[in-house]
Amino acid sequence: MPAVNEHLDTRSGAIRPPKRPVSADGEPLAEFRLNLSFGGSRRAVAIRATMKPLDQTGLLPILQQFDNEVVALAEEESARKGKKISCCAGCGACCRQLVPVAAAEARRLAALVESLEELRRSTIKRRFADALTAYERAGLLDRMATADQIPDEATRGELGLAVFHVGVPCPFLENESCGIYPDRPLACREFLVTSPAENCRSPGPDNIERVPLPAALSETFYRFSATGERQPARWMPLVLALRYAEEAGAEPLPRQPGGEFVQKFLGQLANKPG
Repeated sequence: MPAVNEHLDTRSGAIRPPKRPVSADGEPLAEFRLNLSFGGSRRAVAIRATMKPLDQTGLLPILQQFDNEVVALAEEESARKGKKISCCAGCGACCRQLVPVAAAEARRLAALVESLEELRRSTIKRRFADALTAYERAGLLDRMATADQIPDEATRGELGLAVFHVGVPCPFLENESCGIYPDRPLACREFLVTSPAENCRSPGPDNIERVPLPAALSETFYRFSATGERQPARWMPLVLALRYAEEAGAEPLPRQPGGEFVQKFLGQLANKPG
């Protein structure tokens, strides 16, 4: 994947200093305007963030919107090259993969589950528990819990295929479609293919053609810290999210003004000082 700073053209002011607009209720905001380019496709993006203190779970909705724009640019470039996206509602084969989520994503997903009405909440919690049982019986759970520490891509890929072949659907999958689509993890937003959809039911190294991205926000988020310093990648499989959140409890995360958080994230994304 090309480096992101090839596509955030700072020489032409693509990342402009944040403006200070206000929301409809008068809340001060930081606004970042970016000109993204990828191949022959271009896209202007505005990111708005509150100046109120946020932790990384509060930063996520902002990054999700930004990720949507980045992925849309990648889709435009694929279409420009005559390649059609195969993914569609009802095709949930990829929802049996090992899906990485950052700690903040795990906390936010756990909070989302707790906000559901009782019947759906208990159903989804049972699915999470059943998934852990299935992976434990398959002898994969311990390896999954430390998957982010596997140093080489080939070994991670082997684990990912082993997880896929267990065949456990994502706990949020409903009728082969995502039941939390607006709140789905960054990694899910970034996974699109142009290879035939039926290939996703039996993925291999030679039959899946993923849509190239100008930048993977998920990978930056796994390494992102409140200080803006680049950290070793830290993530967990989605199926461990509820267990992690329960163990973490109410332990507070670092907070800072949302605009400052976004500026640090963009700096790290573009390989610049935060």
